[in-house]
Amino acid sequence: MDAGPECTTDDQCEGKCVAGKCSAPTTMDGKKSPSLGETDIDCGGAMAPKCALGKTCAKDGDCATAACSVATKKCVESVSCKGANGSVGIDTCGASAKQESCCKSLPLPTTKMRALDRYEITSGRLRAFISAVGPDIRKWAKDYAAANAGSQLASISTGFSGLLDILPNSADPTAPVPLPVHLGAFVMDPINAQDGCYVNTGAYGHATYWQDKTTLGAYTIPERIYARDSEPAGAATADTALDKKSINCVMPIMLATFCAWDGGELARTSDYYEVWDRTPYTVGTATVYVPWSSLLSVGQFNWRNNNNDTACPIPWPGCLNPQPIFYQSGLTTFNPANDESPEIAPPGRFDKDVTKAVSANGEGWFDVAGNMMEAAWPNGALNAGPSPVQDFCDTTATAGMGETKCTRNSTQGVKRYAGTLPTIALVGYSFEGHMRRSEPYLGSNDITNESVIVPGDVKPVTFQYGKVSGRCARKVP
Repeated sequence: MDAGPECTTDDQCEGKCVAGKCSAPTTMDGKKSPSLGETDIDCGGAMAPKCALGKTCAKDGDCATAACSVATKKCVESVSCKGANGSVGIDTCGASAKQESCCKSLPLPTTKMRALDRYEITSGRLRAFISAVGPDIRKWAKDYAAANAGSQLASISTGFSGLLDILPNSADPTAPVPLPVHLGAFVMDPINAQDGCYVNTGAYGHATYWQDKTTLGAYTIPERIYARDSEPAGAATADTALDKKSINCVMPIMLATFCAWDGGELARTSDYYEVWDRTPYTVGTATVYVPWSSLLSVGQFNWRNNNNDTACPIPWPGCLNPQPIFYQSGLTTFNPANDESPEIAPPGRFDKDVTKAVSANGEGWFDVAGNMMEAAWPNGALNAGPSPVQDFCDTTATAGMGETKCTRNSTQGVKRYAGTLPTIALVGYSFEGHMRRSEPYLGSNDITNESVIVPGDVKPVTFQYGKVSGRCARKVP
């Protein structure tokens, strides 16, 4: 505060001490000026510029990222990491001994004004989205699409009219396309059956978004076999071990909605291309391209963790038949036939699974190859792609008066959308053993040639799968 009109040092003034007199504070004097509403030095409030990452804030509007941490009152990368629901899945990414914000985003090596999130989206970040927006995700997505021409959601709204209606608008289990099913209680349109998104005895499920016993009981699903792993003890509202993990069993259309809310968009194929290396490696008779600076062994990245296939797809270093569990996050003993989610890692736990490509600060991106395959939005126009899937058949409900019946994998349901479904690409490897997704594109010499992505690596935006996650990309603020 001002000591009076006379001064000998700047510390005696809110503004500067000039010629022995305290001058009026300004938003450019290198000092924090509370009377101007500043929350940190020359930033925050209504008059000063927005504050950068790590600067003190009082509210979201003080920050250039529009995200002020609830706990620390510091500007953080994006709204999903404000921590309104706690810190789990928010600042628990990276190696166990050196965890950091799960929202950390790094400018790309070539497209420097575009940043790619360093980590896969965690269940905790998605929980923050659900808590903030509520069950009516549909309305939020439609409003965003209408207000943001050219966005991913707008491309669905304009090019595939009615498809945004498959997003949930209610948590009521009797409502059409209810939120709990969207969050991975089980698969709504079982293109490939339940796909690891149904957790029950003998189900081999591993959905990572925790839901309570009452919610799951409405669908006659018991509470998670792996319901609490007491990390830390006394978790009251969410399974903290699961909230740390990469989200899965949600549709890419939901991930795109989350990323839009979080200030960006779902990462595109070209983003992955920029951080993927094109050095060829010989594995047996196969040539592979990986994002690392050297070929990692099984166990150095989360691939084929407890995979019981009788043979490794190629003679990858360290791959055994059958492959034992080499990593667990959560329970030290569990039955994978009941719940395989302990084999899924929180993002960044495999410190060698980092890209050779680095951002300007010398840091790379984690889990681009391992842990989860990731849903990548096309760099070009959103379209049906090869081997298109027709209609969205909701097999979680039966057709009522005025509704149209449909059948998917011999199961009857309700047709919620009629027409060809637009598609995204899968990239990377999965903990279960999937490998080399979109490699013909990622290892090519043409970032624009997405047509080389094989049909098996292209899936509808409505695809729910226990081995697929995603990450966001955004403009550099």
